[in-house]
Amino acid sequence: MLVALAAASSFFSFQTPSHNIGCVGDATFIRCDTRYATKYAQPQYKPRGCDLDWGPLAMKPAGRPHVQCVGDTALGSDSPVLPYGKSKVYAGKYRCTSRTSGLRCQNRAGHGWFLSRQKQSIF
Repeated sequence: MLVALAAASSFFSFQTPSHNIGCVGDATFIRCDTRYATKYAQPQYKPRGCDLDWGPLAMKPAGRPHVQCVGDTALGSDSPVLPYGKSKVYAGKYRCTSRTSGLRCQNRAGHGWFLSRQKQSIF
């Protein structure tokens, strides 16, 4: 999947300074994975029919976030770092803010997530 995304002109990837959260996307979606288990990896969040890993979050430009069923990762050691205290708009559709307390990403409709080792939430 990541290879196909790399061909898209709006493809992006980034990671937090701790390298514990990595994200990829393009104009049609954003997805973030963590190096630690989140509450979304618990059995009650398993997507119906998923035979792979689950727990990473994804969203489209206007929709609510959802748990992904995936066999790859968005964690990449060569992805650019989004420094703490900085925000960036990706593909003109997703604003992500990196803080020492965690990563917040939202789409143009105001939906998104907050990810940290201590807390994970969808809004």
